[in-house]
Amino acid sequence: MALLTAACAAAAKIENLSCETHLGRFVRSLLLEMSQHPEPEHDPAYDASFDEHPGWSSPLPRIEAAEGLMALARQRPCCDAEVLDAIERLGSDPAPQVRFQVAIRLAYLYQTAPDRLWKYLEERIEAETSNAVLNGLAQCLQQLAGPHSDRAVELSARLFQKIGNGPGAEHPKATCIHIFVGLYIWRDHHASKELLDNLVRDVRANQRELSVALSNLRATLTHGTTEPPTTEDSGIRGRSVELFHTISGVVCEEFDNLIARSDSPEWSESDAETLKGIARLVDHADSELFFASGVFRNGGQQPTVSRPQWERFYRELSSTIDRLSAVGIPSGVHHLIEMLEAFIPIDPRQVFLQVSTLVKSGRSGRYQYESMAAEHIVRIVERYLAEYRPLLQEDAECRIALRKTLDAFVEAGWPAAQQLSYRLDEIFR
Repeated sequence: MALLTAACAAAAKIENLSCETHLGRFVRSLLLEMSQHPEPEHDPAYDASFDEHPGWSSPLPRIEAAEGLMALARQRPCCDAEVLDAIERLGSDPAPQVRFQVAIRLAYLYQTAPDRLWKYLEERIEAETSNAVLNGLAQCLQQLAGPHSDRAVELSARLFQKIGNGPGAEHPKATCIHIFVGLYIWRDHHASKELLDNLVRDVRANQRELSVALSNLRATLTHGTTEPPTTEDSGIRGRSVELFHTISGVVCEEFDNLIARSDSPEWSESDAETLKGIARLVDHADSELFFASGVFRNGGQQPTVSRPQWERFYRELSSTIDRLSAVGIPSGVHHLIEMLEAFIPIDPRQVFLQVSTLVKSGRSGRYQYESMAAEHIVRIVERYLAEYRPLLQEDAECRIALRKTLDAFVEAGWPAAQQLSYRLDEIFR
């Protein structure tokens, strides 16, 4: 019967299938019958692994019936009270694998049974215990967020609050964060902004969530391809920049606070683990900024952003770069220096001083001992000697920064840096 049920579930996906035809009546009848089949049996021992990696043996009658009935419910002639009642029963099935089939296809009811759709969401968000199924519900809310932003955010916030820290919890949380960030950035949705602000207020407790938020901002930090950009595009990009800067700022502040306390007698192993997590978050912000800039190229790939977008990106995020530059995590330092190298023509002086600051902060993490770091800094200094010598001749602050930057790599023993230091008299030739 399992194979026959799977075949009927496949037939239920036929576009414009009518339950008034012989085939439609047979498919509907068998799926309704199999919706009460005893297989699969619920085994709580496997619930945690299912939440982490949703999967199941196939075919199993009740699972196939749930999938098929959801497909049928998209067709108005098939979406009657008996089908909807069966779907609701399957949606509260003891086996999370069965409930999952309903949750991930719940948006199928949007056109045929919208009242039942919202009623089901309200009830299941309160009752659901499986993180995998909660993620299915969150994905449905994500699809509804465009036309029903207020209601979708209200339910997403309730869903987000009830998620614990069990296996797979990061998945529904990430989906909710995607909803909040998307609606705030693209719609300037007030309630979504408040929810994000609440996450920012407690960096330690929301490290994973803030990491997801940063990733969701990557594409919109350079938003707007027209010149000049439209008011709407500028608003979208402006909100992205503001949120990225806010998150980066509070994360860097938390890192500084933890470093300041690290030598105190009260410092504990728990504090050390928290510091590692915050450091990873800072590094993630550095990485997201690097990839958002469009500097990265895969092989001979062309830049992903235009020169005007680059200039806006650098101008609007320069203060964020300055804040991140004060935290000397080697991998993050390298990403920012690699990014800044592309911005040299935009503002040679400011970029040079920012690179120097990054090298200074990176010394605490022994960045100067990395071979790629030495190659990069030597290349940048040689470029300044060749293209921007008057800047080094006339600007005392830049000359001091140059000497300190090279000294870090000379002290680390890199021959190329030592040789370059001997050529500094070229500045005044």
